[in-house]
Amino acid sequence: MSKKKKSKKGKCNNAEVWTEEQYEEYMKELYGMEYIAGFTENGVPYGTFIDEDEENDELIIRDISIDSDDELPFWFLEVGVMIEPSKVKEAFKRIEEENYAFRAYLKNHADEDDLDEKFLKLHKELFLSYDCSKCRNCCKEYSASFKEDELAPVAAFLRMAEKDFRDKYIKEEFGDYQLNVRPCCFLKEDGGCQIEVCKPTSCRDYPYTDKPERLFSLLSILDSTSICPVVFEMFERLKQEYRFKRRKRY
Repeated sequence: MSKKKKSKKGKCNNAEVWTEEQYEEYMKELYGMEYIAGFTENGVPYGTFIDEDEENDELIIRDISIDSDDELPFWFLEVGVMIEPSKVKEAFKRIEEENYAFRAYLKNHADEDDLDEKFLKLHKELFLSYDCSKCRNCCKEYSASFKEDELAPVAAFLRMAEKDFRDKYIKEEFGDYQLNVRPCCFLKEDGGCQIEVCKPTSCRDYPYTDKPERLFSLLSILDSTSICPVVFEMFERLKQEYRFKRRKRY
């Protein structure tokens, strides 16, 4: 029986130097392993995993060998390496039920201010070193939305009359101004934005994980875990911080 096992990637940000024993214990807990036989060149552990089959109330023990790449779970990534943009949607689908369960857990147990602090810390840490131009999933999957007073500056930047800009690019519904094409027509081949200097706040602030009151926006954040590799990583790290009990894998 093949089971996808527990937790994922991560790295130690502790300033102190760990002993090999301390590092091994950390990795065992992080990856949900019973025994570590060794590490790959990239620092990924291999060995014995133990999974819980809650439906049958039993433990499933599975060995992962360094030679058996075809058996590795989809999330078995290099330590500290963000999931690839092309794989985030597949990864989300595999743990979608778990993510909704974690959202419910946060709604019932998380302190609003503490959760905001955790999101803000992760947002600053992860986006500091992430090159969004190599991803741009948000530009491909979402339709940009504009405030009404953001339309004229973009039109002027494109050297268009505002009415012509609206007619060509904007779909208005109930006072909401959305780009009428997807992927975004202003996304350049190199991942840059054609209207970077005046792009709307909705784009500039995405994925909003550095904003307050995240406890009341968990549905939109959960949706972003299927789009943005950084938000996917945030959710996984939050599960670890809250010691959330993972659900069984199918």
